[in-house]
Amino acid sequence: MFTIASATKSYAAALLLNLQKDGLLWLNDPVGKFLPAFRTRGAGLFDRREVLARHIASHTSGSSIPKGKYEWSDTPPDLEWVQIDTPPGGVWDYSSIGMHLLQRTIEAAKGKDYQTALRERILDPLGLKGTRFVFDGDSGLPVLPRRIDTERDPPEVYYWAHEQHLVGVGIYTTDRDLNRFCQMMISDGTFDGHLYFNSEARKLVWVQHSIRPSDQGKYGIPWWLFPEEGIYVMSGAGRSLSAVSAEGAWS
Repeated sequence: MFTIASATKSYAAALLLNLQKDGLLWLNDPVGKFLPAFRTRGAGLFDRREVLARHIASHTSGSSIPKGKYEWSDTPPDLEWVQIDTPPGGVWDYSSIGMHLLQRTIEAAKGKDYQTALRERILDPLGLKGTRFVFDGDSGLPVLPRRIDTERDPPEVYYWAHEQHLVGVGIYTTDRDLNRFCQMMISDGTFDGHLYFNSEARKLVWVQHSIRPSDQGKYGIPWWLFPEEGIYVMSGAGRSLSAVSAEGAWS
């Protein structure tokens, strides 16, 4: 097993499509439909009520928290601190806050914690027994740690997933499981006899939302798009990357 870091976000895309199939959460739903804090304007420059699920899933919500108000090592008591600093859907900013909001939105829509929803709707039906979130003291299986700085971080240091970061980071998996997940995502929505999403809905997560400045990759929901090459890319820190052919996805 190895960590896939920010490539974890691609599993959220699968769950979003699955929830949309059952009418539980649509990408164009206002976040305020699920999170009470987003039913008021908020203190930012722009109105929280204008933020849609597709915005928080594509890092274009404009969400921020005033400096010094909140540390991401803690679960916030509420979301009233979140403010919108740029027009929803207008500015791309790779955002942990947005991923946190996406997790809370999914949990409210499904009525279950994110980890349970992902396992019941995606991981278990696919038979991904080597894919899981790993918590400190509950590794279960040997996991290759993600090294941030080999001089600073001794070899025995592992990086565990935390409950409030499940959308953005924290999945550990195997090559075999990762390949199976990607095969499902480029299917027509039915894979090994199980319906995961409607084939038309898949195209919604491959809509370009912004440019990735570093290499001109285009961002969708929530992975990098390279339509000219016909691939999407799951990318994470520590050189964790999977490029998947998706020919015809943009037709």
